[in-house]
Amino acid sequence: MFTKTPKLVTAGVVSVSLVLAACGGGDDDSADEPADEPTEETAEEPAEEPAEEPADETTTTMAEEPAEETTTTEAAPAVDPLENVRASTVKIEAVGTFVDPNEGAQFNSAGVGTGFIIDETGIVVTNNHVVTGAATIAVYLDGESDPVNAQVLGVSECSDLAVIDLDGDGYSSLVFGDPAEVTEGLDVYAAGFPVVDAASIETVDYTLTRGIVSNTSTPGESSWASVDEVLEHDARIRGGNSGGPLVDTAG
Repeated sequence: MFTKTPKLVTAGVVSVSLVLAACGGGDDDSADEPADEPTEETAEEPAEEPAEEPADETTTTMAEEPAEETTTTEAAPAVDPLENVRASTVKIEAVGTFVDPNEGAQFNSAGVGTGFIIDETGIVVTNNHVVTGAATIAVYLDGESDPVNAQVLGVSECSDLAVIDLDGDGYSSLVFGDPAEVTEGLDVYAAGFPVVDAASIETVDYTLTRGIVSNTSTPGESSWASVDEVLEHDARIRGGNSGGPLVDTAG
């Protein structure tokens, strides 16, 4: 902080003047009248010294530092696991010769099944009977009107499983769960594209039905597959759901 040094102002002192009056002399013998005693003028009182002005204080004001801005970043909304299931489930339309588990051999016909993506590169798992014997395969993502090209990578007739590959990449996908975490009473959902009208494979919508696991180990032998054991659940499935995923609440 800086200050100015005040200047002191000293008032001047006025001198006292004495005025002497002279007397005139006469011819008489009378004694000279004494001269008037000088009248002493009252000295002027010195002017009051002005009060010292307070020193000018130079105030240095520190610039206020800008308040720190608090940036609030909103967390991105979490993706609903069951919405991810929908995005990862595909409809498969196949045209060719099939052996349907319920209807038997079907020649030069079209069928609908379901599959689910297990890798973002477009790897899809479905049932063998959905694609085996097909001359052409068209795969549809939920909500898409144009099909994605696909090719069959491999099949297992005994396990009734097939793996196909979609063109492109960047797909939503599902992850296999841990069998040890599957218990009786576990909430599960069956996703797929059931046939609404058996006479037309075009009238198919995505569905998600809910149920529970009623048995964690039941024989899987059937007329079209040979599997030692499977899960038993009561989530409703219909024709067209073949190959679709069974998921828990975490998707």
